[in-house]
Amino acid sequence: MTPGDTVRIGLAGYGRGGRFFHAPLIGLAPECTLAGVLTRSAQLLGGIRGPLKAPVRDAFLGPTARREKPEVVATVNELAAKVNITSGRHAVTSVVPRRPDQRELFGTIRTPVLVVAGGEDPTFPPAESEQMADAIPGARFVVLEQSAHLAALESPEEVNALIDDFLADQGAAY
Repeated sequence: MTPGDTVRIGLAGYGRGGRFFHAPLIGLAPECTLAGVLTRSAQLLGGIRGPLKAPVRDAFLGPTARREKPEVVATVNELAAKVNITSGRHAVTSVVPRRPDQRELFGTIRTPVLVVAGGEDPTFPPAESEQMADAIPGARFVVLEQSAHLAALESPEEVNALIDDFLADQGAAY
C-alpha cells in the first residue's frame, strides 16, 4: 500500500434487527411478542417509562454494564425515553420481519470484514455473530466478553482499538 491507494474494507456491527430468528414470530403475531407488548404498553404510557425501562435496558445491556457502568445505563435510559413509540412499533412489527434474509450473500463478500460480538448480548448471542463471521470469507471475529448489544457504548476503548488494529492490518491510512 502506498499513500493515496484505495482500500475497500467492510465494517459490520453485529445487530441483525431480528430478521434471522425471531422475526417470523413478530410477523405472525406482533402483539403477542415481548416487543409487541412493550411497544403497545409504551404507547399507552406515552413513552418508555417506569416499569418498561428495565426490559428495554436489559435487552441491550449486559450484567457488567448494568453493574459497573452507571453512565452507560443512564444513557440507554435517556435514549429509550426519547424513542418515538409509533416509529419503534412500526420497525419492530412491520419493517424488521419484512427485511429479506441476506445470509446467502455473506459468502460473496470479498472485502475485509470485522465482526464484533458482545459476550453478554441477550439479543444477538455471540454464536449467531460467529455464524455470520464464518460465512464471510476471511472475516475476523472478536467477542468482547464484558459487553452486550451496545458494545461501542459499553466498551468504547476496546471497540476503537479493535477498529484501529483492523484498519492498520488492512493497510489503511487514516
